[in-house]
Amino acid sequence: MEESRITDRPLAVTNSQKLTSTALIFLLIAAAAFYISAITPDSFGFYHDDSIYVATAKSLATGQGYRIISLPGEPTQTKSPPLHPFLLSLIWRVNPNFPANLWAMMLLSALAAAISLALIWRYLTAQAYASRLQALLIVALTALNWRTVILSSGIYSEMFYLAVSVAGLHLAEEYEKKQTRWATGTALGVILGLAFLARTSGITLLVAVAFYYLLRRQFKRALMPLATGASIALAWIGWGYFNRPTGGGVNASYYESYIKSYSEIIRDAQAQTGQSGFTILLSIIGKNLLTLLIASVPLICLGLPFDFAPRFGENLFTVILIALGVTLFLILAGLLRHIKAGFRLLHIYVILYFCLHLIWPYSGQDRFLMPLLPFLLLFLVTELERVAQLIRKGFKSSGLSYKAAALLMTAPLIALISFAAYNYGSGLYASLIPFKAKYAARAAEDTEAIQWIKEHTDPSDVLVCYRDPMYYLYTGRKATRSSPLIEGGNMVASQRSLEERAEVIFRIIQENGARYLVLTSSDLELESQADAYQKTYNMLLDRNSQVFVPVFKSTDGRCVIYRVHDS
Repeated sequence: MEESRITDRPLAVTNSQKLTSTALIFLLIAAAAFYISAITPDSFGFYHDDSIYVATAKSLATGQGYRIISLPGEPTQTKSPPLHPFLLSLIWRVNPNFPANLWAMMLLSALAAAISLALIWRYLTAQAYASRLQALLIVALTALNWRTVILSSGIYSEMFYLAVSVAGLHLAEEYEKKQTRWATGTALGVILGLAFLARTSGITLLVAVAFYYLLRRQFKRALMPLATGASIALAWIGWGYFNRPTGGGVNASYYESYIKSYSEIIRDAQAQTGQSGFTILLSIIGKNLLTLLIASVPLICLGLPFDFAPRFGENLFTVILIALGVTLFLILAGLLRHIKAGFRLLHIYVILYFCLHLIWPYSGQDRFLMPLLPFLLLFLVTELERVAQLIRKGFKSSGLSYKAAALLMTAPLIALISFAAYNYGSGLYASLIPFKAKYAARAAEDTEAIQWIKEHTDPSDVLVCYRDPMYYLYTGRKATRSSPLIEGGNMVASQRSLEERAEVIFRIIQENGARYLVLTSSDLELESQADAYQKTYNMLLDRNSQVFVPVFKSTDGRCVIYRVHDS
């Protein structure tokens, strides 16, 4: 009998591995199919970054260099790294027919997402951060998060960065443990450099690997990958410095370096508040601690949108806040449990990534956290499994008090898991049906306006509109954004008076020699100061009717184009 058990154990392990591997394959295929089905060109331009990527991709593909050709003056793009636009430019070269090539560009994101999910599985299991079953659950939760669906079915860089960063983490730990050849170190260095070229926040991966090797006293082995990765990063930084645009303006944040933008943000905030730069920095960190760490981390893990309060009503608001607090506690506890077992590269990277974004004024957006989602889920799943083990142990105990404690823990655990499952399910449904309907409604407004612009304006006319790169790509008219990109990091933007805001809008028009102002009903949906900007435009149009003359109104009246007359 004993011999039989020993013989059966390897067979059982093998069957379990085959089962999880098969489940992973089906999951990856299903996720890719879902992302493809969620693709809709109507969503293009809504989040703005995607149209910037396509505009710069067109510039690369047509031999104009790395420029934002949608803007008047066509300034060099020295802010966003070029990896993603370069990949998109390859599609543009093959099919330069816009907007027909949008679908292929969106498909590229779906492919990057599927690859990143496979790499997450490989990294977590090969480096023993998670069991095969845990890793399968983490991959599933990452794949089925509605935010992942949006990023995987649009033209965004997050999925590319996630794939490259996970590959870098995995190869860095493999290179440290095994006596591999220098070629592996060079390949690691290239991946570290590509992570920085995918997103500027990829510098945290390079620094994390350097710190990890220093802790392991692997100075010689670190030299090759770090030198290669740093060389790629410095090449991009140097290129940006020597090609930096000499001009400025309200919307210079499109193309100037992050260091330049940051200094402008601090200076603008100081001018508005009279506070010191250090005080402004502390304010930024405090704001990001609240929005990025305390709020966004549990929100994205539970699949909740930021506007969850109106959806669930006041009666459930307190309960949901408690759920968010419990989730954040579990994630932090899971991170500490992992660190206690051994301070490793993944932990260093996650901490440095958060530290970088805590000091950046615009880090409150949930998109910044999506490249960390699988690792946040790792910490959450680890701690939930720990809670489940305690419950199981309590029920098995003979003591009545232990059973009662286990029973008390069971109900909240089931409620939390059910709540997350509901959010994930409703989010997936929304990404296929309601989201597409909203995108189509917004696109209908823009379509009428775009057609009018193409028929009634001169190709040399400049537009001021909220989705300016998209309007350029569809009309061929240069365009700039109708709201300023820098206002003290939005920390003190609400302190501006309506007159001050109106002056900024006039500056945008004058700096760009704009002839038409395009306003649609969905322009300010993503602005933190949307109401203030709406009031500003209402006041601006009412008080300056001789300057802004309406020349077009959409069928539903929700989109208006104004001719800007000299004044």
